[in-house]
Amino acid sequence: MKHLFRPEKPEAVKEVWPGQFTESSWLQSLLALPRPLAVITTRKENGAPNACPDDVPLLVGGGTEYSSLIAAAIRGHTYANILREREWCINLISSSMESEWRKTIQYNGTDNDELSDAGFTPEQAETVGAPRIGECLINLECRLGWDRPLYDGSTTHLFCGRVTAVAVHDSIVSHGLEERLRALDLPYGVQDQINPITGQVLNRFTLLGMRPDALHPY
Repeated sequence: MKHLFRPEKPEAVKEVWPGQFTESSWLQSLLALPRPLAVITTRKENGAPNACPDDVPLLVGGGTEYSSLIAAAIRGHTYANILREREWCINLISSSMESEWRKTIQYNGTDNDELSDAGFTPEQAETVGAPRIGECLINLECRLGWDRPLYDGSTTHLFCGRVTAVAVHDSIVSHGLEERLRALDLPYGVQDQINPITGQVLNRFTLLGMRPDALHPY
């Protein structure tokens, strides 16, 4: 037997933190799907680096047109920075950078260098003004193509940007798939998981590392 759930939140399901089901759908807590993590970097109005911990955005395209689709909360700095600067970088982090990834939330100021404050090294990008993270083995540089609200009245805004360059570190550029995944050591984030029938919180937000023994060929 399968339970059928609709977008409307069941009465038993309560927010784990205030505004959770305004910022995101309760269905995320139902699915609790692991998603690889990244840091989206932009420039603040004073030119300082801004860091937004996030999932790896949707990457799609063909030919010379390769694009990233990211979602940003309209109350956040990333939203304002992209509307003003029209560019950003996607930085793939490793499990060893979990502490710095979390600190980008703590050092979320208006004028400060969030990368340096969190323990990352800002790095000059080649095709955009937004900074890259020096410690990351893969960085994608993006320039805004179009943007729109997720839906009328949404607190989430969609940005689609053309990937203008991808920086790949020498240490992995010649690696095969399994060797590259081991070197990248990608962490995965899992949303708060809630039992939709009882409302029990089964686990809070969790980070999962990519274990070498978890790699299996199809």
